[in-house]
Amino acid sequence: MGLISEISKKRKTKLFKEMARKFWHVVTMLFIIFGYFFLVETYSKEVGLFAVYGLLLAFMLFEGIRLSYVPYITKLVGILLRKHEYEKPSSPINFLAAFIIVFSLVEPIVALAAMLMLVFGDMMAAVIGVLFGETKLFGKKTYVGTLAGLAANLIVGFVVLADRPVLFIAMAIVATAVELFTNKLDDNLTIPLTTAFVGQIIF
Repeated sequence: MGLISEISKKRKTKLFKEMARKFWHVVTMLFIIFGYFFLVETYSKEVGLFAVYGLLLAFMLFEGIRLSYVPYITKLVGILLRKHEYEKPSSPINFLAAFIIVFSLVEPIVALAAMLMLVFGDMMAAVIGVLFGETKLFGKKTYVGTLAGLAANLIVGFVVLADRPVLFIAMAIVATAVELFTNKLDDNLTIPLTTAFVGQIIF
């Protein structure tokens, strides 16, 4: 009974950390996406991209300070980081780099779908996987987590690209597959770049 309780406690702790981390990621990512489109509508695409570029530099500066000079910062924001990010740059840098590349080179509607699939697909895969995932599909990824991510990607695709079913279904499948098989690399980089690339070809 004690062992079961301990396992349950560890699962709850893991779920809490994952939920907190994903909530922070979703909020910041959506803020960046909608902030970018606001600047594009108000000023121009160049202004929007330059603002995201400035944000990327700010995150790089913050991470440089955190990792090299003030390690105490890591303890303060530790709940928002994965273990491998304690000693390495965190995922927002890769997200912002992917954002700039995708929105610079790809049709805006395709780029938006790719970024939103990262935001919601990755979140659903992680949270549902932690909550209900028992059977592993590949590495640490579970069947239910992967299916939840695919469902979220399809919903995002339908909302953004409803008039192009072949396009959004292909992008959803690619985003899910890349999330499943990304291991050592950061899926904040691999998912949007690969999904947008395939989406642009089909588009």
